[in-house]
Amino acid sequence: QKITGVGLRYLKDADLEKIGIKYLGDRLQILHSLRKLWQIEAEPNKVFNDPIHGHVELHPLLIKIIDTPQFQRLRNLKQLGGPTLFFLEHPTTALNTRLG
Repeated sequence: QKITGVGLRYLKDADLEKIGIKYLGDRLQILHSLRKLWQIEAEPNKVFNDPIHGHVELHPLLIKIIDTPQFQRLRNLKQLGGPTLFFLEHPTTALNTRLG
């Protein structure tokens, strides 16, 4: 039996046991993570104003990923290396590149 997106909301402990997750701790952790994901979806999308594309809506889960320290460290990584010393008006960072 395949479990798809909407079916994840109604997933129970017995279903996880049936698909082969035998340890109770693992099953509870999966169920807890799924509940948290559904709570995030209930939050409203965040809207950003982009000078080229206009208003851009981002899902709350994307905002949480962008706000992690691992993602934010890209802000200080320069993509161009040496040319950034000469072209100060064009700050190309790894964060700018990843966000598109």
